[in-house]
Amino acid sequence: MLKSFTSSGKIFLLSLFLSFNLFPFSGNVTGGIFKNNVIELIEDRIYQIADEIVPLVVHIEVIQKYLGERKRKVSGSGLIVSQDGYILTNNHVVEDATVINVTLYKGKKKYKAKLIGRDELTDIAVIKIDLDKKVKIPKFGHYKDVKVGDLVLAIGNPYGLDGTVSLGIVSAKGRNIRYGNLINEFIQTDAMIDYGSSGGPLVNFKGEVIGINSMGEGRGIGFTIPIDTALKVMRDFIKLGRIERGWLGVVVQAFNRDMAEYFGKPQLTGVLVSEVIKNSPAYRAGIKVGDVICEFGGHNVDVEESKDINSFRRLITNYAPGSKVKVKIYRFDPRKRKGRFITLTVKLSKHPKVEPDKYDSDYGFSVEDITVETQLRLQLKKREGVLVTYVERGTPASEAHLFSGEVIVSIDGKKIKSIKDLKRILEKYKKERKRKFLIIAWYKGSYKYHLIIPFASGSKEKE
Repeated sequence: MLKSFTSSGKIFLLSLFLSFNLFPFSGNVTGGIFKNNVIELIEDRIYQIADEIVPLVVHIEVIQKYLGERKRKVSGSGLIVSQDGYILTNNHVVEDATVINVTLYKGKKKYKAKLIGRDELTDIAVIKIDLDKKVKIPKFGHYKDVKVGDLVLAIGNPYGLDGTVSLGIVSAKGRNIRYGNLINEFIQTDAMIDYGSSGGPLVNFKGEVIGINSMGEGRGIGFTIPIDTALKVMRDFIKLGRIERGWLGVVVQAFNRDMAEYFGKPQLTGVLVSEVIKNSPAYRAGIKVGDVICEFGGHNVDVEESKDINSFRRLITNYAPGSKVKVKIYRFDPRKRKGRFITLTVKLSKHPKVEPDKYDSDYGFSVEDITVETQLRLQLKKREGVLVTYVERGTPASEAHLFSGEVIVSIDGKKIKSIKDLKRILEKYKKERKRKFLIIAWYKGSYKYHLIIPFASGSKEKE
């Protein structure tokens, strides 16, 4: 399946195995290496792994919706993980997809895939095809067994080129990536993860899949989602149809040594609460702004740098909604220069939707529901209304000077709490061929009035 390595590739392998002392040699080292055919043994192992895994790595083509009704084609890779056609890939590969097509290794037939579920917090998505042939299911490793220095292969199927294989090592474990809403504890590798290989597997030299590749950040730096995380997400989607995670309802920041000294506890570790969301589990339990969360469910919390905040978020999401968890906090009074430890019991609720519902209107604007993150980012008093995300030029919405970033709160005096309300009203207006309606939106501390005057067709002009 693979051609022999180039001479530079053999030199890399030779230096790698000498550096890590992976094989016992006796006598003359160089002579011993070639006498025992070490390079050939390594190559043979790579061939064996590739023969097993490459046929399971598929090419995924997606028609993706963006900026209102515009569409574009994106592609990535995926891994067949079951005889009944379940495939693991990345959320960002199938996000906003209207059509998902899958091509198998050395195949020309395109299979139309069904989206089973996608999870923005882990960048994992599960799709399914009607697989019409038997495949050999891959073996899976465990994150706990992954060691820095392990030899790995990153495998993908970019552009439908029938498999690419890159060799490298595990560079680090437990990487916290501050990218979007991701909460993963990533595996870092120097095996190349090229554009189009996202969603393919990372495989160790035992032939075990240890992760699903997520992103490459330049030559020699790639990040992989542990397979334990990916399989759990898949099982939840198949069994429950959703992902259920616990939610505390706080905004936090790092708690460093300087802050600990100011609080009068130089050895204190934890995470500092900078905001408590009203009516959240934290709010009901009595957690306050300025509290330092030192322990959560008996686990020590140590977030000295911002990049480590994800470790605290993961700790919370490991619990199911409804779980009662003991939280140890340190509450400091800066006026008295004194503090005390308090233990509270919090009942976690279901994690709010991270990815909002979206809607493209017939009047040239697109909206999405207000999530907790959106509410905090825009400093909204209530999580009500819909956020305008796109306005197309030359449409009734643009003629009315509606702008992205505004929050629609009412139409003709009717309150808009969510997309459901907006959609119901606009579809009613379309049937009635209503000629004008007034939108009131909130933007940066004041209300904006927009009179929408539909075109003669009742929708935006078509080219």
